[in-house]
Amino acid sequence: MGNRQSTFTDEQLEKYQDCTFFTRKEILTAYVKFCELANISGRQALRQGHDQAMSLKIDAATIRKSDALRENPFVMRICQVFSTTGLPGYLSFNNYLNMMSVLSDRAPASLKAAYAFRIFDYNDSNFIEDDDLKKALKDLLRGVDELGSREVTVIVNEIMKEADLDDDKKLSYMEFEHAILKSPNFLQYVLALIYVFSIY
Repeated sequence: MGNRQSTFTDEQLEKYQDCTFFTRKEILTAYVKFCELANISGRQALRQGHDQAMSLKIDAATIRKSDALRENPFVMRICQVFSTTGLPGYLSFNNYLNMMSVLSDRAPASLKAAYAFRIFDYNDSNFIEDDDLKKALKDLLRGVDELGSREVTVIVNEIMKEADLDDDKKLSYMEFEHAILKSPNFLQYVLALIYVFSIY
């Protein structure tokens, strides 16, 4: 890659390094992967002009093909949350790089929790409510109707019972963060509930 790339200046790469948890080489690798998802070869990608690179956008269905998100049941919602293109679910390279940075092992747990909250807040109300949890369960099960509405309601009620500290029938960011960061067993608890109901 070295000196042959002409898409980004040194200053632009430094800005990306300042805004992400990636090195210069990792940023260029992420850019090549982004372009390859758009059917642009690595060599061609690194020879594009900056304006051309910044105009490229890919949709969630294409992102779903990436190695990093292929198995993630929330990929569609993740793309919606990270998209700032004006086209819901479409990602620019900046959106893609931000997403990959947040999902990286180097991102702090508090940043991951903030984005996880936004991902689970399907109706963008700044609270996670029953319907948000039902949609999350549907995505987690990939739309499979293994759980009946009664079982889904029981699971949602159990999650709320565990995490809704002020009993207002919705989770604030603080309650969600507390459940995720302060109680590492919370996610295992939720997954165990789903498993129990899916085998009956």
